[in-house]
Amino acid sequence: YVQPFFIVMNATVADFFDVKVSGSGSQSVAASGGDVSWNVTIRNMGNTGDSFDYSFDTSNADAAGWSTTGTDGGNTGYLDWKGSGDESEHSFTVSMSVPDGLGAGTSHGFTMSVSSSSGAMAATQSFSATVAQAYGLTLSSPDNAIKAPSETAEFSFTITNDGNGEDSYAVVVDGPSAYSPASDAAEVIVEAGATGQFVVSAMVPADKQAHSQSGNITVTVTSEDGATTASGTVSVTTAQVFALAFDGGAKTASVAQNASVSVVFTLTNSGNG
Repeated sequence: YVQPFFIVMNATVADFFDVKVSGSGSQSVAASGGDVSWNVTIRNMGNTGDSFDYSFDTSNADAAGWSTTGTDGGNTGYLDWKGSGDESEHSFTVSMSVPDGLGAGTSHGFTMSVSSSSGAMAATQSFSATVAQAYGLTLSSPDNAIKAPSETAEFSFTITNDGNGEDSYAVVVDGPSAYSPASDAAEVIVEAGATGQFVVSAMVPADKQAHSQSGNITVTVTSEDGATTASGTVSVTTAQVFALAFDGGAKTASVAQNASVSVVFTLTNSGNG
């Protein structure tokens, strides 16, 4: 049997709805505050024309006093299918204002919801900003010291954290090795706006003469960012020690009448000046 005609079979491509949203995410903002912006693009990734409604939930940012612009929401209008080129996407900008003087790591934001007008597709996006850490310090230096030989001078230093977050400060002491200068802490952790203390000690060598100077003992403090530093110098003056030895024991001598005799006493300065 020979079939005398063709059998024609038709296939119809089903509608496919999809959407892609880009431009959201988290940004860093300086401790001094300022505006951050996002360039948002909504793309029709389906195989047929569509339009999309978008709206924002800014309650998180509003509660923190971080105002937003461009977040009124709206509709993309008709977007052609993804193979049609630029007519398949809709772009706009949203921004958020971050106040000054906030602590490091403070973060707030808002969300965006996108839904297809066909009701077949929905997507959500999150936008947030986080306050970066600012580093700063002030180092207060104590007065110089006066100590006797073999005594230890102690200098109490105070670090003030002028940044906006907890910081770890490395302490380095440099000075004349004969005095063995050293800090009681190699690292001091200080909360934002708070102070921290450490003590540097130096021992006067036993053979130092009165009023001799140690020379500068330099203390350098470095923030954990490795770039923010402060330094101070102190010194030790050797105090005068007063001491004496006197061979004041009994001394006897014989002398003839109308003659004279000398008796010698020895006074030794056992001090250091």
